[in-house]
Amino acid sequence: MRKTLILLILACFLMAPLALAATNDKPVPSPVGPRRDAAKKETKTMAPKNKVLAKVGDYEVTQSDVDAVLYADPTRFRDKPPTEGDKLSVLDGLLVSLVLATEARRTGLDKDPVLVKKLTKSENQILSKAYEENLLRGKVDVTDEQMKEYYEKNKDEFYDKPALKLFWILVDTKEEADKLFVEMKNSVANQKSAGGEKAKAEDRVMLTTPHVFRGLAVTHSKDTATAPKGGWVPWFNKGEKDPEVEKVALALVENELSRPVKGQKGWYLILKEAQTEGKQNSYLNSRSIIYQKMVTEQEHKIIGEALEKLRKNITVELISKPD
Repeated sequence: MRKTLILLILACFLMAPLALAATNDKPVPSPVGPRRDAAKKETKTMAPKNKVLAKVGDYEVTQSDVDAVLYADPTRFRDKPPTEGDKLSVLDGLLVSLVLATEARRTGLDKDPVLVKKLTKSENQILSKAYEENLLRGKVDVTDEQMKEYYEKNKDEFYDKPALKLFWILVDTKEEADKLFVEMKNSVANQKSAGGEKAKAEDRVMLTTPHVFRGLAVTHSKDTATAPKGGWVPWFNKGEKDPEVEKVALALVENELSRPVKGQKGWYLILKEAQTEGKQNSYLNSRSIIYQKMVTEQEHKIIGEALEKLRKNITVELISKPD
């Protein structure tokens, strides 16, 4: 029944323009969406956004309604424009929605108290968003000079700190840590590792195959977050972990095992997996972040000032705090 209804609706509203086009012996222009890279590839005439494609009772479905659904995900048609099938599918969905909504009103569902509350909530959200957009329109202005000035005054915000990826074992006492260190240092994996004479001369303990370390982490580490993963600590930036642990870790080379380190929670053995060096991001690389930050600040200021004025005329009563 539903499929038949859809087909009848589509036939009524889609056959008319096709017949007219055939009479005029001209091709029917394909409607295209908003100006996007994919849409620009189409060579057909762009249809007016207010072009009415169909009606359900007193309600109209326009080209802009279809476009809004088609381009809700801006990446969907980045590489190629929507096909006729895509457009008809969206139109079909909109028509079905309107048919069902029309019937819901006819049967009185729009008067149901629960639905009335939901509809009012949705209406308030839409109106609130629309008011904000009207309030901000033409008032937000961020210049390149302002962004450069912000960058120069706040360079620290755009500095990528060194990042580390480690394995570690956490135990309660130095004796436990010393015992595990000796066990790994004398392991077969370490004896066969590619530390070489340079590592020996620098008194470094290299573990190029860390499975021994991981096994000991599972059975001995009291760090419940990392022990099940063989002591693996995901990437973190300098300043996010125990300062003493970070200090030692930064001085290690990749695949090097530390000697026991006294930290805030106990004694650590650290195996360094990788590190990225800190770097200052350029203004050009930071520009989009600065722009969005400054736009957001201006918007908050404009909306805040408007709210301060509005609250003088609109009563807001706080009755209770949320649970």
